[in-house]
Amino acid sequence: MSEAEKPDSPEAAPTAVDSGTEPRKLPGFLERRRQREKRLPLAEPAGPNLAVERLTFCHHPLCEQGAPGLRAAVSQEADQRGLELTLETTITVCGGVCSKGPWLGIPAKGLFCAGLRAQQTPLLFEETLLNNRMIFKHLYLNPTKVIDSRVVWEPADGLIVAMEPQMCLVDVVAYLFWFNAAQSCGKCTPCRLGVPQVARLLNSLRLGSAGGGEVDSLEEIAAHMEHSAFCEFAGKVTEPLRVALASLRYEFQRHLEEPCGRHVLTGGEAKPDDPPAQRGQWASRPNLNRSFHAGVLRAYDPDGEAGDFLEPGEDRRFLLRPKCRGDKP
Repeated sequence: MSEAEKPDSPEAAPTAVDSGTEPRKLPGFLERRRQREKRLPLAEPAGPNLAVERLTFCHHPLCEQGAPGLRAAVSQEADQRGLELTLETTITVCGGVCSKGPWLGIPAKGLFCAGLRAQQTPLLFEETLLNNRMIFKHLYLNPTKVIDSRVVWEPADGLIVAMEPQMCLVDVVAYLFWFNAAQSCGKCTPCRLGVPQVARLLNSLRLGSAGGGEVDSLEEIAAHMEHSAFCEFAGKVTEPLRVALASLRYEFQRHLEEPCGRHVLTGGEAKPDDPPAQRGQWASRPNLNRSFHAGVLRAYDPDGEAGDFLEPGEDRRFLLRPKCRGDKP
């Protein structure tokens, strides 16, 4: 046998280049890797993880601040990036015009952003939704207000916005009322009698024990308190109630027909029927001369002890000043 015919001769070994019929064999470890890759499905490229997966938006059909446009821009940006982002419309009491809107809620943080525009949507994604950083320029932080951060109440605009669409408007209004109601001094009749009546009516609506005329009574009492009280407190404490009744009265009417269990802010228990009474006999200052249901105080001591009640036709010269030690009875 010649040297060319020997099988172990390099010249006789067929190659892919020479014959084109048999591919060159790979080293063992490369061949095993290729076989494993054939058996395993191709992995999808990992997308970005959302730090915030859900947003809520204020809503008004005639909004002049661009709330519908902002939501549409956020939805379009999420689709372009291939992100699954939940967008919801939340409870809004608004006239369509506000000074700080539109309002965007971030339930995972319990915070609102105000004044974002549609063209700022990429900034919202890059900073907040993807990297968990707040845009402090638009973060709603008001040091003069200490109410629950899940509620926006702007008296100047007559605006109420709730963080969650599952929240109840009556519950929100009741929370805002009880938050301030205990500050009533009780000096004038509209506030002294109106605050407990509003509290009782709101309790009836919240707890499902309403008889049928509570909504009309609330509207009437709130109007009297606004126009007849001695100071502005009665009007301010009932302003959220009046604004909500004017815009979404059907939400209150619905509580007359069916019970509501969405009491996120106030809970399911009854609240005090007389909030000022929870702070003691003298609702504000110990030396304040007050009127009570039993009559009108004749005078009061600097130590905070009430004097006698006036009798019909009795001299009223001591009524409006503290009782001095030398005064005759």
